[in-house]
Amino acid sequence: ISEGGKRQGWVVSSMVAEVALVLRPPSELGLDLALYPGEQVDVMLRHYSGWTLCKKIADGDREEVHWLPDAILSDHPKNGMLKKPRLVLDGLHRLAEDAKTLEKFFYKLRTKHPGAGESEELRESLYKQVLALIEEYNKICAVVHKQAAEEKGAKAASPTAQKAAAPKSPDGHPSKLLTPLPDWVHPGSECFWWSSSQKQHVPVTIQK
Repeated sequence: ISEGGKRQGWVVSSMVAEVALVLRPPSELGLDLALYPGEQVDVMLRHYSGWTLCKKIADGDREEVHWLPDAILSDHPKNGMLKKPRLVLDGLHRLAEDAKTLEKFFYKLRTKHPGAGESEELRESLYKQVLALIEEYNKICAVVHKQAAEEKGAKAASPTAQKAAAPKSPDGHPSKLLTPLPDWVHPGSECFWWSSSQKQHVPVTIQK
């Protein structure tokens, strides 16, 4: 914002803080935190697990950092539809950055030839980090599968999907035959079929 009006432009993301409003008291969810509806908190990280890391400036400029359920915090309306995929992508981005850091340690282990004690300690540290990356990856996959299942269920429950799944006649129109067929109607049954062209009942045998 400049004198005489507003201007748009690009700034480094680290210079911008996302601010959210507390919509519901955390105490409703069993969290003993001194936060109340209408209070502002700085969003440090919205995690794909549904929890958000927030910072609040308390009395005496003391910073309080808490994990809060994302559902009790406000968000920009435009983030609604793409929020879940965006958070998953953010998680994958952080996972990729951690993998790059891990690769640097592997390079050091291969090329720098540290001492025996240092080498063993580095191997153990790398092993723990690899396990952490695998666990994080599995968590992200679980969230993606859950979101896909929820989306599939929502589509199946929509009126449009139910209409499309309704029985259709051979001409593509919704079938009017909604009552169950008699028990004797099965392959091999003999019955009469009304022929519109011949204007009479014609004996037929049901094949399938």
